[in-house]
Amino acid sequence: AVNSCPNTFKHLVTYLCELALLSDKIILRFHPSLVAACAISLSLETLGLGSWSPSLSRHTGYNWPDIQTCRTLLHLQFSSASKLPQQAVQTKYRSPEFERVARLTLNHRN
Repeated sequence: AVNSCPNTFKHLVTYLCELALLSDKIILRFHPSLVAACAISLSLETLGLGSWSPSLSRHTGYNWPDIQTCRTLLHLQFSSASKLPQQAVQTKYRSPEFERVARLTLNHRN
C-alpha cells in the first residue's frame, strides 16, 4: 500500500515523473502509466526497497522488457537534470521538504 511506503520513495517517484514531463523523448512516446511504472522501478532499486517483480507486473500490466527503454530514458533525464534549462523541479526536490531526492544517485540495471 502506498501509505506504508517511505516518504523518500514517494518523493523520488513523483520527482522522476515530473522530470519525465520535461522530456519530449519520454512524454510523447510512452503512456503515463508506463512512465510511472519506470519511476517506481528506479526508485525501488535506488532506495534498496526491491526490484521489478511479478507482483508489480501483475498490478501495472507491464513486464520487465516493456519498461526497459523508458526506464533508460528516465534515468538519463535524471542524470542530466542539472543541465536542463528548467530548474524549478530540481530546486523543489533538493529541499528538505522532499527529502532532497534530487541529490540522490539512481541505480540502473538493464
